Amino acid sequence: MAGALVETLSTKKLLAVFVGFILLEIGFIILAKVKAPISTMAIVQSAVTCIDNKSQDWILPETCKYMVLDPENHQETISHQGPDDNPTHDPNNVVFAAVLPKKIVEMSRWFQYMLTLAVFKIPYNPQLEVAPDAVATLDIRLAYSNNKDFYKLPKSWQSVVNSTQERPLECVFEHPKTDEYKGFHYNCDPLFILQLGSLPHKHYLINIRLPVNKANPKISPNMKIGQVTEIDFVSITQTGGFTKIWISLKVALCTIMIFPLIWYWRRVTALARPALLIEKAIFGLALGMEFLNIPLELVTIFSDASWMLLFTDIRQGLFYALIFIFWVIFTGEHLMDQAHRNKLSSYKWQLGCITVSCLAFLGFELGERGTQLVNPTATMWQHPNLALALLVCGCIAGVLYFLLLCYLVFRVFRSIRFKRRFVLPTERTAHFQSIVNRFRMLMLLSAGTAGLTVAFFILQQKLEGMMNHYLPEDYEFNMASGFFTGVYGLWNIYVFLVLSLYAPSHKLYITSDLDNGDHSSSNGVATEQVQLMQMTQEKPRED
Repeated sequence: MAGALVETLSTKKLLAVFVGFILLEIGFIILAKVKAPISTMAIVQSAVTCIDNKSQDWILPETCKYMVLDPENHQETISHQGPDDNPTHDPNNVVFAAVLPKKIVEMSRWFQYMLTLAVFKIPYNPQLEVAPDAVATLDIRLAYSNNKDFYKLPKSWQSVVNSTQERPLECVFEHPKTDEYKGFHYNCDPLFILQLGSLPHKHYLINIRLPVNKANPKISPNMKIGQVTEIDFVSITQTGGFTKIWISLKVALCTIMIFPLIWYWRRVTALARPALLIEKAIFGLALGMEFLNIPLELVTIFSDASWMLLFTDIRQGLFYALIFIFWVIFTGEHLMDQAHRNKLSSYKWQLGCITVSCLAFLGFELGERGTQLVNPTATMWQHPNLALALLVCGCIAGVLYFLLLCYLVFRVFRSIRFKRRFVLPTERTAHFQSIVNRFRMLMLLSAGTAGLTVAFFILQQKLEGMMNHYLPEDYEFNMASGFFTGVYGLWNIYVFLVLSLYAPSHKLYITSDLDNGDHSSSNGVATEQVQLMQMTQEKPRED
């Protein structure tokens, strides 16, 4: 980019800038390690298996009749405070009830969200095996209460959702299927139950039934899932301490980033020419970063904002799109022998891949988060073919974008090697080498940012429930706080660095060897681009 500050800063100053930003990045990581607790936590608790005659009341674990399993003959019996005259029961009357979180703990708005998974405990029984194509039909009811004595007042619960959902049940029996191992449990994958985008209430009650149709057992639901005796719930939330650090960090960065953003655009608009494509790309990237910095999470502290998860994903997706667009334009505009520079149409294939990938992932998010605004128990994976199609389409477009970007980078470095074949004056050679080294340094920083961004995305998907193993009761879902704050800080540092180094310089450039004798001034005309393009007119070195 012609006339940028990156050309005028001395090597010492540039190194000082990079060292300062590295120390700042280390500070972001240390901040979370010292001040913030773990970013997420898992609350694991077993549901109470209750008996209810299809009443419409909410079934509370503390007051219901409950079913226990006889460890000797693995027969189901009913037990409660007194003797039971009728130990038989209808499977349709079995309710798995749990209060989230546990009775001694209250939910907090600072927890931001709650993702709840269920793990079925199914003992092996040769007569009731889990089929390979088993599908669990769940009658899920969710309610909330803000009353301290909720376990004594069933009427204090207010309904949130009442929905019937189907979930593929994948279980593996890790022992030989013989009578010796009868009663040993299957190892079953967790099932998605619900996700709440905000937690404005103190207690949540889950009632789950597994209905069957005895009249038509061949077409009845839940006839292939074996004998479910217990259900463990795993509720994943963000810790309140980390939320406070996260919001404080966003408030600080949102305020700080306003100043370089305004300063950069004032420098661009002060020029006597229209803004270049790369300057617009830098400004768009900075706007996207500032939009992501706005601490809108504060809304969930003061109101019920169940839409916050969807909105956060859209904001983050917008930033991803802008940074991908910037990388393409930044790389392409340094390709001096490109025929059509400073035109968005020159990058139509890369932009097409970005558009397809973003639309595919947006469609998946709207199908997942959007439906959860109405029904928290819904999931995009109820339509696995559509969900897989969107994800595969988005990933393929992303891979194509990456290959096209790598090809651009290859062409840039090939062009640089070609320019070195020409004999130049010593001063111009030093200037050219300085520009090349600084370009390489920023490309290295871009590669590091890209790598950590991909890792951040993958860990987020893991956090959202893509887990393939059971979480034991003493397990803490510990996503490193330092990694979150480190990546987020790196994004801001990267954008700040680009704004600072690629802002138009007001210093005077003189290139006396130009054919027309023009002098480049503070408007940024004819510096790096003209000099490097003139190299092709010089005589090549003799071998």
